[in-house]
Amino acid sequence: MNDTKSSNEQRKHPRFITGDGYILLVNNTRYSGVIGNISKGGAFLKTVAPMMTEDCLFQNGLVTIKFPGAEVTVQCSILFIDTKHSLDTPGTGIAFVDVDEKSEDLITSHIKIIQQLLNSSYKPTSFGFKKDLEKLF
Repeated sequence: MNDTKSSNEQRKHPRFITGDGYILLVNNTRYSGVIGNISKGGAFLKTVAPMMTEDCLFQNGLVTIKFPGAEVTVQCSILFIDTKHSLDTPGTGIAFVDVDEKSEDLITSHIKIIQQLLNSSYKPTSFGFKKDLEKLF
């Protein structure tokens, strides 16, 4: 019997696909790209540029997420780096750390909007999703 759980089963919060931009500062280096998915507890950062190296693993940083109509900056910890391109989309997994109430409210509100879109009859196109989110704000 295998007692290991998949990463989805270990997560405290469900993740939702998004395409929001971000800027991440770790070890005096600025990284940027697009968020692949987000939850109340963290995010998967894809299209990381420049490519993050393994020496950043378990380091703390500061991530600014660019939501439509708002930005939120929170402390984070680097939990996963795909340097071997083992995923379909290489990237970095982060956990949010010491999130203040205002930032948590912004993240939660954004996730609720994504949930509403997913539960509606709306079917996003590959390029229209972010524009449709902007209309809701």
